[in-house]
Amino acid sequence: MMLQAREELAELSGLIDLIYKGATEPGCWDTTLAALSDYVEAPYAFLHTPLHPPDAGGYMYSRQIPAGIFENWPRFLPHDIYAKEGLVQGRFRDGVVVTGEDILPREQFESSIFYRDYLAHYGFCYMLAGIVFGNEHSDLLPTTCIYYRGPEHAPFSENQRRRLRLVMPHLSRALGVMQRLRNADLRIAASRAALDLLRAGVLLIGSEGEIVFANRRALRLIGEGDGLKIRSHAKGTDRLSASDAKAQQAINAALLAAISPEVLKTPHFAQSIPVPRYSGRAAYQLSFSSLSLENEFGTGGDMPRAIVFITDPEQPLSVDAEWLRGTYGLTSAEAKAAIMSMRGDSTARLAAVLGISVNTLRTQLQQVYAKTGTGNRARLVRLLISLSEVE
Repeated sequence: MMLQAREELAELSGLIDLIYKGATEPGCWDTTLAALSDYVEAPYAFLHTPLHPPDAGGYMYSRQIPAGIFENWPRFLPHDIYAKEGLVQGRFRDGVVVTGEDILPREQFESSIFYRDYLAHYGFCYMLAGIVFGNEHSDLLPTTCIYYRGPEHAPFSENQRRRLRLVMPHLSRALGVMQRLRNADLRIAASRAALDLLRAGVLLIGSEGEIVFANRRALRLIGEGDGLKIRSHAKGTDRLSASDAKAQQAINAALLAAISPEVLKTPHFAQSIPVPRYSGRAAYQLSFSSLSLENEFGTGGDMPRAIVFITDPEQPLSVDAEWLRGTYGLTSAEAKAAIMSMRGDSTARLAAVLGISVNTLRTQLQQVYAKTGTGNRARLVRLLISLSEVE
């Protein structure tokens, strides 16, 4: 029994390093997803952002999924009984692991259009799903990792559910890092120079908790002297320091967990640490994650072991309307509509705020898409976010 437990722990450790590799090398996710599928004993899997297709900033990785699944998905989306019931039951929350049988009785599922006319045609019968990120975040795309078995297999067991729970926090950290490192063109900032173009403050942390790199945004935030600072350590290294003692303890624990992650006990990426500020303004939010043993940000003894993101809720994104008019030839109304589109409100709500009709707003946005070469609202927002942060 002990030998079996050691072998499983060794398998899990190798899998977790594969997961963290995907944070800076998205091309690895197909291989990683195959390993995850083997770990939970499922022949079919996909890891995706269900509300954001790849052409709208999301991503999709799959294992042995027939192309027809994705081609027919829009037609059967209104019949997705799992999604409907899951929403009603409040299942779409960070870290939730659920089987199809948890959501609704087997008989009800098998009699549904979603199963009879869609999933059954591709040999999908039993489902195991993990909610990597729910829909409550403004800066993280909702993400799910879903596994299927065919009717010739048994339903997923409690052991497979347990295994998925073990990897979920690591998935959240790797995918959280990947999302934060993507720029407006969806490329990964995989060098220290590229990190300077990101909207968030970024610190790379060495094996002993020392700061080995800080991007410009991080240096600017820390330089405000409003609750965070860089402290010189006795060993001649720099450390991240918070003025609030409780926040400092939380930072120390988070750094230790990121540098030497416990395989069986790792916090979810969305569990950020608030750092109070002297000014009384909204607290800085710090997110921590491990990096793969081999990553793009260093070599040899200079290889960072963890990454920290620092965000400031008090600094909303802003874009210069005059610059937009001069650069893209937008009218004043079009520039205003473009900037307002970053709020994330519905078209009807934006039209009401702007005091114009929905049809007028749609016409203005179509002109904006054409002049900026973005084509849709999601791409426009990505462009504006990058323009608001690059200096």
